[in-house]
Amino acid sequence: MALIPATALMAASCSYPNQFVNTPQATPHAVVEAEKPVHFFADNLEIIEINGQPTSFWRSSTRFLIPPGRTSLGVILSSRSTRAGFRPGGSLAFDARVGDHFTLHRDLSGGKDHVSVIRHRNGLRDQTVAGHLIAED
Repeated sequence: MALIPATALMAASCSYPNQFVNTPQATPHAVVEAEKPVHFFADNLEIIEINGQPTSFWRSSTRFLIPPGRTSLGVILSSRSTRAGFRPGGSLAFDARVGDHFTLHRDLSGGKDHVSVIRHRNGLRDQTVAGHLIAED
């Protein structure tokens, strides 16, 4: 019986004080998510911060419901095979509108990692680049 309160206390104490919380589904929102890696050992894009608030490290999903308006994302590229070297480590800024769906996409060009935020409207028929980040050396 004491296990339930102890588990609840542990879960509550493992969150950041200013942690990002998804916008309720019933209110106007947009969706942002990182592109899934092609296989388990592939580099993985992660959203680590939304509008200055850290995302939970206990999350089970990389899909977030965000409020409309100016949005900034803190992004890292994590290597699962070595668990080392996080990059690009920067902030992407874009404007979110109600109903928008954003996907973070990684590309390697000119020997540098590029991360783009792709806005999807009307399903996948209308795609535009909403933000772009180039990794620093």
